[in-house]
Amino acid sequence: MHDHRQNFLYALGIIRFICLDKLLALCLLITAESAARSGSAADWKHFTMSDGLPSAGVAGVTFSSKEKVWLRYQDSNTISEFDGYDIASLQVPDLTASKVYESRSGQIWAIHPTGLHLWSKSEWQSFSVPAIAAAYRKVVQRLRSPVSLIPLQINQCLILANDSLHLFNASPYFVKQVHDLNSSVMAPFSEVMECKNGDVLLAGTGGIIWFAGPAKDIEQTAHRSVNMPEEIQDYQLTTPLENANEVFTFIGKKEGKPRIAVRLEGNTWSWSRIPPKIKLQTYWHDAGGFGWGTSFNGLYNIDIENDSVELSNALEAGLIFDVISDGAGHFWIATSEGLSRQSPSYWQLAHPELGESTVFDIARDRKNHLWMVTEDALMTFDEKGSHTINWPESLERIFKGNQCLFTLPNGWIGVNSGNGPILFSPEANSFRQIKSPVKNEEVIKILGNQINGDIVVQVSSAQSDSHGIFWTFNGESFDALEIDFAPDIDASEYFWTTELPPEIWFGAKDGIAYANGKQWVQFEAEEGLSTDVPHCMLELKDGRLWLGAGSYIYELQSNRWVQIYFAREKINDLLEARDGTIWVASNNGVHRYFQKTWLTHNTIEGLPSNTVYMLYEDVTGSVFAATTRGVSRYAPQSDMEAPITNIEIPKESSQKDIKRGTVVTFNSIDKWEHTPNERLLYSYRQDNEVWHPFSYTNNIILGDLPAGIHKIEVQAMDRNGNIEVQPPIFRFNFTIPWNEDPRLMTMTWAAAIITLILTGFAINRHQQLKRSYAEVEKIVDIRTKELEQANKELLQDQKMKALGTLASGIAHDFNSILSIIKGSIQIIEENPSDTDKLRKRVGRMHSVVDQGAGIVQSMLGYVRRKNEPSHLYDLNNVVLEAIRFSKDQQSTQSIEYHANPTIGELKMAPDLVKQILINLINNAADSMDHDGVVGIHLNLFKSFAGHVALKPSKADNYAVLRIMDSGVGISEEIVSRIFEPFYTTKAFSSRRGTGLGLSMVYEMAKEMGAGLSVDSKPGQGSQFFVYFPMEKSYH
Repeated sequence: MHDHRQNFLYALGIIRFICLDKLLALCLLITAESAARSGSAADWKHFTMSDGLPSAGVAGVTFSSKEKVWLRYQDSNTISEFDGYDIASLQVPDLTASKVYESRSGQIWAIHPTGLHLWSKSEWQSFSVPAIAAAYRKVVQRLRSPVSLIPLQINQCLILANDSLHLFNASPYFVKQVHDLNSSVMAPFSEVMECKNGDVLLAGTGGIIWFAGPAKDIEQTAHRSVNMPEEIQDYQLTTPLENANEVFTFIGKKEGKPRIAVRLEGNTWSWSRIPPKIKLQTYWHDAGGFGWGTSFNGLYNIDIENDSVELSNALEAGLIFDVISDGAGHFWIATSEGLSRQSPSYWQLAHPELGESTVFDIARDRKNHLWMVTEDALMTFDEKGSHTINWPESLERIFKGNQCLFTLPNGWIGVNSGNGPILFSPEANSFRQIKSPVKNEEVIKILGNQINGDIVVQVSSAQSDSHGIFWTFNGESFDALEIDFAPDIDASEYFWTTELPPEIWFGAKDGIAYANGKQWVQFEAEEGLSTDVPHCMLELKDGRLWLGAGSYIYELQSNRWVQIYFAREKINDLLEARDGTIWVASNNGVHRYFQKTWLTHNTIEGLPSNTVYMLYEDVTGSVFAATTRGVSRYAPQSDMEAPITNIEIPKESSQKDIKRGTVVTFNSIDKWEHTPNERLLYSYRQDNEVWHPFSYTNNIILGDLPAGIHKIEVQAMDRNGNIEVQPPIFRFNFTIPWNEDPRLMTMTWAAAIITLILTGFAINRHQQLKRSYAEVEKIVDIRTKELEQANKELLQDQKMKALGTLASGIAHDFNSILSIIKGSIQIIEENPSDTDKLRKRVGRMHSVVDQGAGIVQSMLGYVRRKNEPSHLYDLNNVVLEAIRFSKDQQSTQSIEYHANPTIGELKMAPDLVKQILINLINNAADSMDHDGVVGIHLNLFKSFAGHVALKPSKADNYAVLRIMDSGVGISEEIVSRIFEPFYTTKAFSSRRGTGLGLSMVYEMAKEMGAGLSVDSKPGQGSQFFVYFPMEKSYH
């Protein structure tokens, strides 16, 4: 009763273990199991609009040398590039054929009825090709393009059209016929294709023509023909496909005859006739050797050896348009529903002669011949092939997986069956019973092999003691097993030996025991084992010992068995491969220990059955699995590409502000979904810590992290053990509430305590300061009143000085005017009869009087301005008048003027312009020695030069007066102050200034809307620029 209750609770625990995500895996398992029963080791994947295709119907597909496929859609001018991970689309011109081709340089070629389209540098270029146009004109109704193409180097491609090979070059444009095949006995030709090794194949009538690669050198390459047998020499080969191992398949067509499926392997042709009602378009072989074919309406399984054609349900599609291959066993099928891909599974069918027979055990003899036990026969494989040895009719065909086949040193084979062990002699090709070494006893079973190859047998012990039940047998004689004492292991079922150290092990229903020399040690439940019977033992290369019992794997650690893995189903065999990988055979598939992670393979990965009895490794390092439906070989080369991962966070979160509890999710995709997304495994690490073991967990819930910048790296691994080489990195700023930050709280409390202490000191200090401040304030009031009085006196003194300076400046200017008038009067008095001089001097006096009036107006400008009427004046004439006035005052410096006749009349106030110019000339003269030269230039400018003191009104062009001197120059520190009133650098010179000359220039220029700038360096002279806007009138 107690045992029944335990079994019930155990079953209840198993039921609870199954959850919703496991149900999905179970559905996949059932689907894969159903697919495995079809006998093919092919893996089918289907891609539709839900996977990112822009349209459902795929009319054509091509494989690129860049390991991508290109899709052409049925109902749109869209093509797509699909690399197994992502899909990128592009539009093609109208009337483009159903196939596009990508070159190694990334150019895309497309055929249209009159020539070619070339996608290069992000645009389509069109070229007319007469040979293509002629080929299209010959075919009225066409389901496929009558022209095929191979991309070559940049801007070059090879075209098959009208039974001729043409070399097309886009830049410079030319079309050249390189091979005329019209006279060939194999004409007409259907298609040209580039093989995986670079050779070029032409499919013709009655055979093929072969050009050695590379394709770009085809013009200089001789070709050879491979003719089909006479029975089918009048068939035209179409739709060539390159299969794995350089096997080529075709469809043969002949008017009025059923089509044939044709295969070329080396120089050997084989073919099968297709029923007339089935119009096959393509034919190929998958990696497991199974034949496939498509018509426009269906997918078929084809057995070319037995002329068998059966409709397959592996592909659900209304219409099938195209099939292509990569030459390595991968095929893509274009259908009305999307794109399907057939590729080799991780496990490939081995020894197809076995069919779907259950293989219970496998052994290899000393001649390296392979032996297998199936329900129907004993099978052997040698260099000549496979041989079937039928069981004796009297044999009870009850075999126990991984415990029924043994080899002996003399070459004999031992088999445990339902009615006892038997021996098979390969030389005599006969079976016989094993005679017991003990009189009146029988040999019950073969337990295993010793290190020297002898088998250990168990004899019934009805009349003998326990010391005589185990014997060794080498095929000729028996020897009692030399053990001094045997524990209670009469019900032993398994026997193993270890080398380091040399030990003998027995497995029984109630545990295991081993003998090392004369001492026996027995392990039971108290030493960590479950109540399950041990089934297999493995001594690892590093000396560790693993044991498979029930569904658990144990490791012997310090004389105690420790569970290290739970396989969920009964474990049948353990194997350590040469590369150190550990394999486990169980009733739910094969388990592989890789990168400290367990990877489970079952029918989803290509095993024909989930029940695996035995594993073995051949001399090449390939691993084989014996299942209830034949033998499979592990083929890791079927998928060598790692998944790629994308890291996501909730939409409401931001990388700049992530808090505790945020869920970071990883989503990966394996290339071509070879491993379904739900079977990928993930490993991650935070902030360069140790990587977590791979698991199904695809998210992290962030816990307590220090505030600041952190990063998460994620690796994905598929079922083939391919690990992402460059894991994505997710960087984020982790924030926590201030009251939960231990660093901040520590600082806060420390600051609070310090603040309280300082507050006490501050209050005490404040009281002291209040008393001292009161005394200071009294002293400050007295000093403030004294300072205010002193400031008033100083201000009054400055005002008086300013008035004196202003009066001195005005007197200086009017003294200049009066000097001119006085000089003119003297000339008039001396020359009363010279009317020309009289007129000239009177005019000069009028001018200086006007100048004096202008000075008065300028001085009034400090108080108020009034508008003056402005008229058009020639700026050159105004400048010349100002120069004449200045020459009358300057007797030592010369003035040179460079006029610009291209500048015409401008609206201006000429008096202000002359006053500005006179002041600037005087300023330049004062800065030079007696022999200096003042230069004046009139130019057109569009921009400003030097330090801009005053910006003019906005205009496109400016008439610019540039006044240059070779004086002492102005330092950079004071150049910004020279236009300030009363500021002068001549206070201590012999030519003492008032500081009003340049300030008046500034005010007058400002009033006119003109601009001013200065360019000067000490010792290099100065340049003053006056800017007059060309479009403005000035006042």
